[in-house]
Amino acid sequence: MRVGRRGFIGVTLMEITPELRVHFGAPKDAGVLVSDVESGTPAAKAGLEVGDVITEIDGKHVESSRDLSRGIRSRKSGETVQLDVVRGRAGRKISVTVEEREGRERTIDLGDLGDMKDKLRRHAWVMRDFGSGDHPVIENLDELPRMSDRLDELEKRVKELEKRLPGR
Repeated sequence: MRVGRRGFIGVTLMEITPELRVHFGAPKDAGVLVSDVESGTPAAKAGLEVGDVITEIDGKHVESSRDLSRGIRSRKSGETVQLDVVRGRAGRKISVTVEEREGRERTIDLGDLGDMKDKLRRHAWVMRDFGSGDHPVIENLDELPRMSDRLDELEKRVKELEKRLPGR
């Protein structure tokens, strides 16, 4: 794989709660929910659908979206991954042919700052464009409190959505 390129299948994932696991018929110890499938992407071509729960990639448990992202990003274009999926409370296997796409990291030219350049580099951070479908990579621990607040907001929204599920 060339520098700056990474494997890509074109899904957006969501961690799922125990209640959603029961609703979708997913195992208690594995699975992430597919919340979006970009049209024309490898995932769409392979038949992945919104509402699928991906439980394994190439025989390895998927406990979080990070597990699946790691398994995909390291692949080269043309490689095939085998996904174990729960759809409609039934298991199935779906083969997806990975494509590569360029990362969307932003780089800032620090210019001629002399000694300051090294000091700034130690405190710099990189965040991928949210439109890339990946989760952001944060390399500055000062950002964690804001991320924690955002996670709390998202957890509240998921709980509100769970209340709307049939049979609740």
